[in-house]
Amino acid sequence: MRRAALLVVVTALAAAGCGGGDEGGPKTFDDEEFAITFQYPGSFEELEDVSIASTAGAASKETRALGLNEQNVILVDRYDLRIEVTQENLADVKPEVDRVVSQAAGQELSGEEIEVGGLPGYEYVFDLEDPPNARTRFLVLFHGATEYALNCQSTPQQRDEVDAACQLVVETLEPK
Repeated sequence: MRRAALLVVVTALAAAGCGGGDEGGPKTFDDEEFAITFQYPGSFEELEDVSIASTAGAASKETRALGLNEQNVILVDRYDLRIEVTQENLADVKPEVDRVVSQAAGQELSGEEIEVGGLPGYEYVFDLEDPPNARTRFLVLFHGATEYALNCQSTPQQRDEVDAACQLVVETLEPK
C-alpha cells in the first residue's frame, strides 16, 4: 500500500479561486475530485502549476494547493488505496506511514494519532531546510480506501497566518 507523499515547495503559481467567499471571509474547499470539504481563509488563493520539490512514495492521484504565496501553502493530496483504513486497523498502517513521511522529511518521525472530521489519521510537525526555516504540519487522514494528505507549510514571516489557516481547515474538515 502506498502512503503519503510529502510536498514541500510550490512554484510557478497563478491565482484561480476555489470557492465562495472574498478576502474578508472564509472560502470553502469543495472540489469534485475530493470527498472532503473544509473552510480556509479568504486571503488564500488556489495555486496552479504545482511542482514538487521533494516527494516520497507514489505520486498523488490529485493535488490542490491553497496559499498566500509559493512558500506559505496548504497542499491537499488524494490517494487511492488498495485497502480501507479505519480506526480498527489504523495502528497496522502506522509503521509504513511513519517510514514514508520520515523518508520525505529526511529525519526519523513518529506520527501522533488524530481524528479530524471523524477521519482517523496521523499528524507530523517538523522543520524544513528548503525554504529556509520553513515548518510543516503534515496530516495523513483516511476515508475508507482513500488517503488525504494535508501539508500546511509556512515560513517564519507568515507562520501565524498559515497556522491559523491550518487550524481552520482542521476544525471545519468533514467528509462529503
